[in-house]
Amino acid sequence: MKLDRINHNNAQKIIFIITLVFFISSRSFSETNEKGSLSFEGTGIFINDINLNWSSLKRGYRFNGKLKTFELGFKRTEIDFIDKTDKRAFRLDFQGPDLSFLGLSISFNTRSPDWIHNTRSRFRSQYQKPALDGLNTLSKAIDSYTISENMKPDNLEDLISKKYINLSTYPFNDRRVSFSLGKSGTISANLPSRSKSRSAQTIYFDTKTGDLTGDYIPLTTADTIAWEYSLDIKEISQTFSSEASLEFIKDSSKFQFLQKKGRFKISGVNLKAIPDSDINDLAHFRLNDIVLETSNINLFGIVRDSIPKIDHARGHFTMRNVDINIPTSMTEDIEINYFLEQLGIWNGVFKIRLIDFEINLLSSRLGEIRARFQTPFLNISLDGDLSLIQGKDAPQIFFQQTEVKIKPISLGVRNTIRKWEKDNDIDLPRKNGVIMLKISGPILRPQIDGVIY
Repeated sequence: MKLDRINHNNAQKIIFIITLVFFISSRSFSETNEKGSLSFEGTGIFINDINLNWSSLKRGYRFNGKLKTFELGFKRTEIDFIDKTDKRAFRLDFQGPDLSFLGLSISFNTRSPDWIHNTRSRFRSQYQKPALDGLNTLSKAIDSYTISENMKPDNLEDLISKKYINLSTYPFNDRRVSFSLGKSGTISANLPSRSKSRSAQTIYFDTKTGDLTGDYIPLTTADTIAWEYSLDIKEISQTFSSEASLEFIKDSSKFQFLQKKGRFKISGVNLKAIPDSDINDLAHFRLNDIVLETSNINLFGIVRDSIPKIDHARGHFTMRNVDINIPTSMTEDIEINYFLEQLGIWNGVFKIRLIDFEINLLSSRLGEIRARFQTPFLNISLDGDLSLIQGKDAPQIFFQQTEVKIKPISLGVRNTIRKWEKDNDIDLPRKNGVIMLKISGPILRPQIDGVIY
């Protein structure tokens, strides 16, 4: 009987141990083999006919805003979670956020500095800068000459022969400007006129008083004036479809992000600015559309690394038909008008017909690139390949077998390029008037065949 009791007790212990092991095992298995999911087909907000009006007599402004339609939402979202013995995984698949602005209209009146006046003043100052810098340098050279030679120089030749000034350095190497020394302690700088209706400009500097006279135009601060601004945008929209995953393993955590498709668009932009209710001095910016499209952007990496890696991606940026109507008071300014004429702009309208940029990464190491820039005064095209080096630091990108074609259209642009070639003793290769360049090396500082810099 005693033996039976012992066997019975042992059997109870064995059953208890087996039950405990089974309970722990089953509990452990259930804790490390779990999964869950969440999904919904769509959510968001939708608002029609938004109107906002605000004014302040104290600050002197009035604001009016209208928006026909506003939409923001996600069309589809799926979330999955898996917890296994050796790893945990999280996956998010979503289409959105989708954003849409339709019929945006904004107008406001305010008082602010006259930026048209400031622009004209800066152009004039920039034109006179070599002359003013030369007068300042000559004044210091005359002082040094007087101290060292115990006499004042009679003319520029005295300063040149004694090497107090160097004609091969700025600003004396600027052929537009000529300098001379006067007998009464004045120095003059002569600037040729850029207009047939205006004579050359002469600026005088009094070495005794430091005064500037003649045709010197000081840089002035513009007054605060009344402005009327208006902005109309037909459409702003974006759509995205993406997938993200995160995987936790014992020694590391991996992540991956795939943007299947994305699109951002702005179309029908009109921006107007009217100073002091003078419609004749209207500044007007028009834009047909901007479109940015992306697809198959695959980013991956380890969480502890700061820089993700990429092995596939496609992106395409397009901007079409940009028109900028320049205010009349700016186009009538001699210096600004000269600059516009160099670009072939005669009617006061600056145009960009097309900016097109496309990049296609075929793998983590190779890609293709294409770009177009088209205006009435200059056309540029770029076609070539890319190579990538990706590591823990920022990726390095290099041009490979890339060709750039530059076609100057306006006479001013052609003359500017020729002048640059002459100043740098370089003859850029051409074919039928089109500049043909081959580039390679780092994308931020490429090497151009035949050009040393």
